[in-house]
Amino acid sequence: MGGTIGAVSLDCKTKIDIIAPGVSERNQPVSFRLQAECEKEILEGLTVSAVIRKPILEKPEVPGVYEAEFTVEGINQVTGQPFSCVKSESIWIG
Repeated sequence: MGGTIGAVSLDCKTKIDIIAPGVSERNQPVSFRLQAECEKEILEGLTVSAVIRKPILEKPEVPGVYEAEFTVEGINQVTGQPFSCVKSESIWIG
C-alpha cells in the first residue's frame, strides 16, 4: 500500500499598524494612520471603525489620556479568508 501526502499552507500573517500622534491640542481633530499588510502586500478595501474611550474623563475638552479602539475587517488577499482585528492606541490631549 502506498500513497502521497501533501499540504498547502494558506497561512498569512496580517500585520496592522496604527500610527497616532503622542500629543494633540484640545478641541482639535486628531488624525490616525492605519496600514495593513500581508506578506509585504498592502491590503486595501478594509472596513475600519473607531471608538474613542475617555476613562475618568467626562468632557472631551478635558485634558488627559484618551484611548482610541480600532476594529479592522477585511479579506486576506493571499488566503481569501476574512479577518478581524482590534487594536488600541492612546494619545495625550492637553
